Amino acid sequence: NANDLSYITRGQILKLRITGYWTDIQNATEVSRYYAEGIQLGSSNVSQDAFVAEILSGAHKRYKGVEVGADVKITPTFSAIAVASVGEFTYENNPKVFLSADSDKYARGAEYLGEAQIKGFKIAGTPQKGFSFGLKYNSPKFWWAGASANYLMDQYLDFSPLNRTPNFYTDPLTGDNYTETASYPQYTGTVPAATPDLIAKFTKQTKFDDQFMLNANAGKSFLFGRYRLGISASVNNILNNRNYVTGGFEQGRKSNFRDAYIDNIDGKPQFGPKLWYDRGRTYFVNVYLRF
Repeated sequence: NANDLSYITRGQILKLRITGYWTDIQNATEVSRYYAEGIQLGSSNVSQDAFVAEILSGAHKRYKGVEVGADVKITPTFSAIAVASVGEFTYENNPKVFLSADSDKYARGAEYLGEAQIKGFKIAGTPQKGFSFGLKYNSPKFWWAGASANYLMDQYLDFSPLNRTPNFYTDPLTGDNYTETASYPQYTGTVPAATPDLIAKFTKQTKFDDQFMLNANAGKSFLFGRYRLGISASVNNILNNRNYVTGGFEQGRKSNFRDAYIDNIDGKPQFGPKLWYDRGRTYFVNVYLRF
């Protein structure tokens, strides 16, 4: 179900477009494959390790927001361009999680592990708010130059649905939340109980820092009889911002509370999120011949 409404005006001085949109995607299915440690499957009451296929079923996603773009001609050769996109992309329900293990210990087929408590979580993959302001000069002598400042906000890490189900914090031996223990394999310290506050801490969705980018471009064209030669160049991320995370996902490797606590005890988890970063300052040159 997708709806949008736009207002567009094109004048000699001002060009403006305003668009509002609302899209609902229901009964979506997402499949992930990875190696999980500490899961409880089948009739066994002991946590196991296995390669799994995780199925998130019946997800309701909602995308809504407003986009505004304006081009203002300050002089016949000088223009200002402003763009704003303010959106909210969320999960609107708690979908079901099924797990299928690649192991002879478990029955074939997918096993239901409960609902992932992700209602209100943000959909990952893109900043949900972005703003840009630029200036551009077009010379009568067939050359141009421009620059833009860009600010990106509200980008989130893709989360592990399995670790948002009761399977994450439920002790398979008792069926209740994990209690405090001073005896745990390969760990000599005390692992605290899975209290609501600690569960909330481990299941909170990660939000990335806001980012600023500065870009510039220039070009010129030449006329040789009936041939036109053009050259353009651009520099993106002029300030060489290498902290911009363009994407990433949370690993489901440590799939129970105790293992996750130990892995994060020093703030440097062995199986932390996988992240992709912007390449920093980049250059692009284009040459064309029109005939």
